[in-house]
Amino acid sequence: MEDEAGYTALQLQPKRMQRGEDQEGYMVLNFQPRQEQRRQNSTSRVPDAEFVSMNQDIQQHAQRHWVALKVTCAVNLILTAVLISVAIGEEAQDCTICPGNWRLHRDNCYWFSERKDTWRKSQDACRANNSTVLVIQNQEEMTFIKNIITTTQTSYWLGLTAKQGEGRTLEWVDQSPFKEELFSVVGPDVGNNCGMLKADKVNFDSCDSLSRWICKKVAFSI
Repeated sequence: MEDEAGYTALQLQPKRMQRGEDQEGYMVLNFQPRQEQRRQNSTSRVPDAEFVSMNQDIQQHAQRHWVALKVTCAVNLILTAVLISVAIGEEAQDCTICPGNWRLHRDNCYWFSERKDTWRKSQDACRANNSTVLVIQNQEEMTFIKNIITTTQTSYWLGLTAKQGEGRTLEWVDQSPFKEELFSVVGPDVGNNCGMLKADKVNFDSCDSLSRWICKKVAFSI
């Protein structure tokens, strides 16, 4: 048996009898090196303390990565919710409709007549459809109307009247202020008190004259 302590084993073997020697020959000591046990590769093993430290570092790194991942997911969810709410809000804001044969622009509906009538008859026709003869409130609306009527080469009654007196006073039928910077006003002559729009010019004619007209009302929200 090999000595577990790693010492060199002594093996005693009887010496062969040589000729001429007596039979009381001495025992020969035969020293043989003990076969070394296979050494474990100390460099391939990590000391226990270092292994524990590495394991802790890995766990901390994994934990930080997991926290960062959760934060990223939370931020993405918040951004997604914000984008959805904005999209829904924009869709809801634009979700307006008009009756058939009416044109939608912003929050209003416009109807362009194809027949002609007097200013008062055009007022009655618009009221019958819960609307008023056109009142233009800003440049954007003026541009929208002008782009349509320039293709017809005709005039349309406006909800605009002129009062004669010491000076000319122009009034919209809804009592809103008239902005002269939006129009090029022609006239009015005496007796011509009802306004009509042709291209980008406002003309005044007798209220008994015949012309097409434009009705306007607020669009329906759905």
